[in-house]
Amino acid sequence: MAERIPMLLDWLNSLLFYQFLTPLFSLVMMSMLVSRKLRHEVSTPGLLLGGAIWLGVALVSLFPDRSMEALSFLGIKEGIRVLIFFGFIVLSFTCYKLLLQVDRLEQEITTLTREFAKSELKKSLALETKADRAKDEPGS
Repeated sequence: MAERIPMLLDWLNSLLFYQFLTPLFSLVMMSMLVSRKLRHEVSTPGLLLGGAIWLGVALVSLFPDRSMEALSFLGIKEGIRVLIFFGFIVLSFTCYKLLLQVDRLEQEITTLTREFAKSELKKSLALETKADRAKDEPGS
């Protein structure tokens, strides 16, 4: 255990500035995602997908050498291919954001439909009650 501490300190000293900021940003984004889930603004699949994306971003920034090894294992060895790969990541994230928007809109439509149905039911009940009173009155 004691021999691991100097290795950890060496690793921490070798980190670049972005390698500190990116995981912190990822943590902030994940906490925002959890708070949106608690407010029922995000579905469970959206939470899991978003969490996986931000965890991946944090891990890639903390362990870039391992990331390059993984990319190399996948057959991506040239810089342009890495750019294309990250382009797909950006597109995937954009699709994820659209999924969240569609999910939110579906929830709003459901809420509005329920409110409208309740309002219509109250109106029809009020009309029926008024018609029943008119029948019960003498002379009508």
